[in-house]
Amino acid sequence: MALESNGTTQVLQYADNAAWDAANFTMAFWLYQIAWTSTDGIASHANGSDTTKGWRLMQFGATDQFIWQQLNGTGQYGQTAVGDFPTGAWAHCAVVFDGGGAANADRLKIYKNGTSLTLTFSGTIAATLVDSTNVLSLMYEASGGGVGNIRLANFKWFSASLTAAQVKWEMDHYQPAKELNSSLVLWVPCDNANAIGEDLSDNAFTQSSGTTPTIADGPVGVSYGDDVINRPRNSRRMIDGRQRRNRFRRHSSKPALYQTGW
Repeated sequence: MALESNGTTQVLQYADNAAWDAANFTMAFWLYQIAWTSTDGIASHANGSDTTKGWRLMQFGATDQFIWQQLNGTGQYGQTAVGDFPTGAWAHCAVVFDGGGAANADRLKIYKNGTSLTLTFSGTIAATLVDSTNVLSLMYEASGGGVGNIRLANFKWFSASLTAAQVKWEMDHYQPAKELNSSLVLWVPCDNANAIGEDLSDNAFTQSSGTTPTIADGPVGVSYGDDVINRPRNSRRMIDGRQRRNRFRRHSSKPALYQTGW
């Protein structure tokens, strides 16, 4: 399953956390763009019209491409190529930031379906991010852009710069890798209308603007072993919150996720 935004009011937001602007992080998720509009958001950690703090991932430039941009007053960014993320098709996306990298291509990587893309850079990606104290927004560009008319599925945030092999593993698996438990900050499965997630530092899901997205079909045919995330909504085989919690406990040393509806 997935969560779908109408492109105008439906967003997901999570309380501020130091991890959102850390020197190392990875966000990995399935993305389906229903419509493409330049400056509409996919994710952001920003303070309204203040473009000097945080970052944003948004549709930008020509059709079917987007950028990840630092918001520190100069606005350096990395941009995918035209056509990398077409509308009407599911793709797995991962954004990996490593402030310790020597050059732009080492500090910022964007993956599509497990493959690192060639990015066009503007300016020099800084080693550190300017901390924003605002919420983390999904499906929304919170520094002057818009709400993306998109679907998201199985969103994960790690306070670590994942390798290419780890990105591929997360694409292929429903649950986050056990070896990454200590760096898992947020997991939003998006496979249940109530499963909108909580960050694992015990900061609750929050909604400071807009309304929550609606449940929708997820990536067709994407399988995680014996679990397919696009089963019919009323299927008895669909993993609900209670089953997911129990599975996570069996396969992980990390406490069960705090999720609404469990």
